[in-house]
Amino acid sequence: MQIQQHGVSKPTCTTRKTPALYWRNLEYILRKQGAKFSNWRKKLKFWSLLSPNWFSLKVRVCENCQHFNTTIRYNTTIRYNTTTLQHYNTMITIAPLWGITLLIAIFIYSVLHFFLSPYRNTHIEPRPLPYAEKPPHGVSLKRLCDILNISLVTCSLTTSDGYTVTLHRLNWPLSKSSLSSSYHPNDKIPVLCIPGLLQSPMAFLSAGYDSLAYLLLKNGHTVYLGNNRGGSVDDHLRENSLSSFNWNFTVTDMALDIVAMAQYIDSPLALMGHSQGTAQILHLLHNNWLDKDTFKRLILLAPALYGGEILEKSIFFKLLHTLNCNGKIFTFFFGRSAFMPILMVLHRWTKSLPGYTTASYMVFHALFHWNDRLWNASCKRVHFQASPVYTSVRCIKWWLDEFKCNCSFIDERVPFPAEMPPIFAVTGGKDTIVNNRLFMNRMQREGVLLENIHRDEYSHLDVLWSRDLLDVVGTRLLAFLEE
Repeated sequence: MQIQQHGVSKPTCTTRKTPALYWRNLEYILRKQGAKFSNWRKKLKFWSLLSPNWFSLKVRVCENCQHFNTTIRYNTTIRYNTTTLQHYNTMITIAPLWGITLLIAIFIYSVLHFFLSPYRNTHIEPRPLPYAEKPPHGVSLKRLCDILNISLVTCSLTTSDGYTVTLHRLNWPLSKSSLSSSYHPNDKIPVLCIPGLLQSPMAFLSAGYDSLAYLLLKNGHTVYLGNNRGGSVDDHLRENSLSSFNWNFTVTDMALDIVAMAQYIDSPLALMGHSQGTAQILHLLHNNWLDKDTFKRLILLAPALYGGEILEKSIFFKLLHTLNCNGKIFTFFFGRSAFMPILMVLHRWTKSLPGYTTASYMVFHALFHWNDRLWNASCKRVHFQASPVYTSVRCIKWWLDEFKCNCSFIDERVPFPAEMPPIFAVTGGKDTIVNNRLFMNRMQREGVLLENIHRDEYSHLDVLWSRDLLDVVGTRLLAFLEE
């Protein structure tokens, strides 16, 4: 932010970087510096919802007050001096809302692609409703658990680097919240589930009675649904979506979330991850951060170790890689904090509308070339309630930089540890966002104890939401956990 001096010589300043400055605390700091303003809080919050970094704010600095320079868009910098200044106005630059423009362009492209595609939305056969009652539009995880007659216990944890993550525990109604965190029925190994990119942990339960989470509960396992940092859409994150300190993390940092959750569970457990969740698990495994006495089994659904061919063929990914070639351009579009928070705002505003599922599926089908051919049609409205969720711009940049077609984000010259927990992997032949063949070859080359179920007709989300998943995977998964 440039200060208009209006004839006053530019003062000599010293700079001090403040690691975290939330918009709700900005008023106090500005008033302490002698600023006078009116009704800026609502304006700032409005612009923060529309775009991660671009908003306007007028501040009048009074005479005989300290000079300050604040850049809210990035790591906050405040400059001080003791020079007496005259009255002047400051204005934070109003940048075009290119992120919203890009979102509108993607939606228009998705609609055209959907209606021009040879396959649109044809289910093979109707299936019974896998819930006790039909879930309403905009169903939440708590409401879904009530429909399935499952008790839900939620707690907040703090990671070793100071982030707050949310952990949900699913139990049968007999085991209510008064039970300790170490309670596990029938002494069966508990299972911790880690969701994928831009997904909430409800994705593991959205298929109702046909979901893997419900199958594990039914067979005596306690199921924990882990929420990655930034993934829970609570008031704290919404109010601080402008602070780059809160969003200074990548997938490698998010691996620490699993460690914090395992310390809370405080017993031997099995880890189950999907997509990005598998990347976090593999990163922990490769760095030998997984305690073999704590993590007894690993379940990888669509393991994201090697990038697939769609990363080079899709127009959407080509556009992201083009923007990512220049860091300043990528920052101009997406900022340095939360990645396109307008997506979460639209999700909250429209998730209860009847057309939300259709619009979400159009975007899903156009960007990733997947379809719902293997899903239960009655579950689709619940599936799309599980996404999107908040994540950081740095996390998206990490995927663009590290996860490339036929390349691994883990150095192949450094093998995995010799002593590893057994791995159960579910892969799909139509999954083009990851390369399952290279993953299997590497595991076999390094002598990893691996059991794999491969289905040629599965795509990236079919390993989680296919209507025949319990028949294909369920029995072998339960046997794997009980060995």
